[in-house]
Amino acid sequence: MKFLLIQMLLLLVLTPINSEAKMYKCIDEKGKVSFTDKMCPSDSSKEEIQTKNKRAHSQPINKDGITILDWTNRRSGSGVYYYVEGILKNTSDTAVTRVKVKIRSLDYNGHLVSLDDGYADPSSLNPGQEATFQVMVRNSQQIKNFSLNVSWK
Repeated sequence: MKFLLIQMLLLLVLTPINSEAKMYKCIDEKGKVSFTDKMCPSDSSKEEIQTKNKRAHSQPINKDGITILDWTNRRSGSGVYYYVEGILKNTSDTAVTRVKVKIRSLDYNGHLVSLDDGYADPSSLNPGQEATFQVMVRNSQQIKNFSLNVSWK
């Protein structure tokens, strides 16, 4: 019995954990882009995106009325860039404009490697409206993690 327990424990410890998660980029008939962890509707074009969980964020980030609902990152096909992409929502009672997502690339010690930014699509949001964002970050072996911040007018 002890032998079986030890074998099961070793198997559990030595089995690699798959750090890849599936995410899909969906484009509807009107050209609206959305990102989701579920399959796209059948009437949408779709692209599966491979992500690494160690750099993904699944807890909402709330910044005074704009909430980043979910975000992740993936490397470009050439490996030269990361695409940091996700979904945000206007959780305030007023419309906002020029919604910008700022990406801080951090090294293993939490020190800044680079700063990049991009606008949400659409960049103006009514109360309760969602938008997507995608920011290109030049790949560097120094990058360990990303930190996101949102600003608007």
